[in-house]
Amino acid sequence: MTRAIAWLTAATAILTMMTEQAQAQHTSLSRGDIRNGMNQVRGTVQACQRHLRGATTSVNIRVHVAPTGFVLSARATSTSRFPRLDSCVTAAIMQARFTRTVQGKTFTYPFVFRASAPTKPRPPRPGACDEVGCMLNNYTGACCAKYSPRRRRRRPQRLYDRPTRRDIKYAMRGIRGFLRDCARFKRRTGNLFLRTKFKVRPSGRVGSVSVRRGMGQSRRPRWTMRKCVRRAVERASFPRTRLGRSVRYPVVIMDAPPPPPAWRTCQRDIDCGTGNYCRVVRGSQTICMKPMFR
Repeated sequence: MTRAIAWLTAATAILTMMTEQAQAQHTSLSRGDIRNGMNQVRGTVQACQRHLRGATTSVNIRVHVAPTGFVLSARATSTSRFPRLDSCVTAAIMQARFTRTVQGKTFTYPFVFRASAPTKPRPPRPGACDEVGCMLNNYTGACCAKYSPRRRRRRPQRLYDRPTRRDIKYAMRGIRGFLRDCARFKRRTGNLFLRTKFKVRPSGRVGSVSVRRGMGQSRRPRWTMRKCVRRAVERASFPRTRLGRSVRYPVVIMDAPPPPPAWRTCQRDIDCGTGNYCRVVRGSQTICMKPMFR
């Protein structure tokens, strides 16, 4: 009998405790619960202001809170015209934790971001008008005018009197491709030696160009060859100088490699001729190709 009474007393206390806990648990989130949950991520949301570009704007976030207090989803119903700002605020709200409820809740919460006012530069202290102090104060004041980068004049570029041998070497190296293309105007096989004479203007452009036969050549080069070499030399670019210079430069026109036969089968590179290669294409078939397709 005594045990039965003790059991009934304990069961009554447990039921009373469960009833009180159920009554104490909220059915839905109140305004205070929402405010407390948003205060947890206030610092993270304020850090999103770095994505603001000098304008006051607002964004409304639709938040869905589960009964456990976790945020299930958050999306922007009205954007702020700054996609990075909207995504930053949404990610911050997903970290919030709310009070446990029975049903949960879905609500809309507004955020307003105001553009910070520009700070006024402080005038430099009297007697501290040096270059570092003026740079920190955005060159404010009459004494900082001499350090302002806007009033600094660029130093004039140093100009030599005439182009150096190194300048001529690099300028002629830049037109090797155009000179190599002149090989199609040759009469015979073998290297063709020519002598060029041209005037380099102070602006760096090439003036008059003359092409003559070189050493070991008995005949004058064809006019098409001279025209091609003249146009190639005129493309050369030299640095600016004061006086310019007259330059005599030898040119060697080498033989162009013969084109490979169209879809010719081969076994080795020697079967394709000079300058061509034998490569495998389409499974096991080998054909001759130019060096550019190697």
